[in-house]
Amino acid sequence: MTPFGLRAMRANAALVHTLPNLRLRLRHDTKMLLHVVSAREERDGVMTVTPCQFRNAVANMFDVDRNGRSVAFVGLEIGTDPAINLGANNHARVFPGGIVSTLCGPDILVGFATTAATEQCEEIFLAAEDDGRFVGLEREFRLHHDTLVGATVISIESPIHRVESSVRLLGSLLATCAANEAAELLPLLVATPSNERAAE
Repeated sequence: MTPFGLRAMRANAALVHTLPNLRLRLRHDTKMLLHVVSAREERDGVMTVTPCQFRNAVANMFDVDRNGRSVAFVGLEIGTDPAINLGANNHARVFPGGIVSTLCGPDILVGFATTAATEQCEEIFLAAEDDGRFVGLEREFRLHHDTLVGATVISIESPIHRVESSVRLLGSLLATCAANEAAELLPLLVATPSNERAAE
């Protein structure tokens, strides 16, 4: 897998493990590789795992990557990323950018996941609070750091009539998190002269 693919895997693993009523489908080209759903069952002969099992598998890949070794997924060649499709059942909804809303007990949670560093997530939250973006919110704002996969789920409890405004608010935080993720990945996109000489 590429660093980009592994980051996407980590974020989605944290999201479906933390928030209910979500599912993942992983495929390569036209071939379905894996279903991630809450109820374990066979689907068209495709391997199916629970969010907890998927999270554990991604945590193992993350550990291998941190030890400087290459990671491959479900028989794919090293450097090949599966496409990840985030979906929801009748009690949840997926918005553009990977923001979701889901029924959780009596509340609706609106959230997303990011691989931006934990400290950056907390700084982004505090900056938004200082900017007054949370003024008027009546519900709890949550930061859940999943250290196993190195991702953070940012969510907010939302009354049903304020889901759209909660999505817009989280969209602004998501954009900031994405910028931080891009900055972390930039060194992997730019080959410096020293790196090129080392490779030679």
